[in-house]
Amino acid sequence: MNKLLFAIAVLSLVGCSSAPPKQYKQYCYTSQEIRKSGNETVSSDTLVKCNDDPIEQIGIKKMGVAKQCFENPYRHRLPSGRIIEGMGYACQKYDGTWEIIGNNNTH
Repeated sequence: MNKLLFAIAVLSLVGCSSAPPKQYKQYCYTSQEIRKSGNETVSSDTLVKCNDDPIEQIGIKKMGVAKQCFENPYRHRLPSGRIIEGMGYACQKYDGTWEIIGNNNTH
C-alpha cells in the first residue's frame, strides 16, 4: 500500500515539474508593389514577412522610435509582503532615454 501511495505521489509531482512552452502569436504582414508603364504591368513584387518574436511586435520598435529592446524581468513587493514577478520589456530610444513596457507596476 505504501508503494502505491509513493508511486501516485511521484507521478503527480512529475506532471507539475515541467512548464508548458511559451506560445507566441505569429504576425504576418504583406506588402505589394506593382510597377506599370501605361496600361502594361512592368513588374510586380509581393513581400510576406512573418515574425513571432514578441520584441519585434513592440510598438515603438516597429515604428522605429527604439533602436533596441530586450526582456526585462521585474519583481515587486506588495504592502502585504506578497511578491509579484513577471516579464516586461525595456527599449532604448534613439534619443538615449529608456522606456519600460509591460511591467505592471503595483506600488
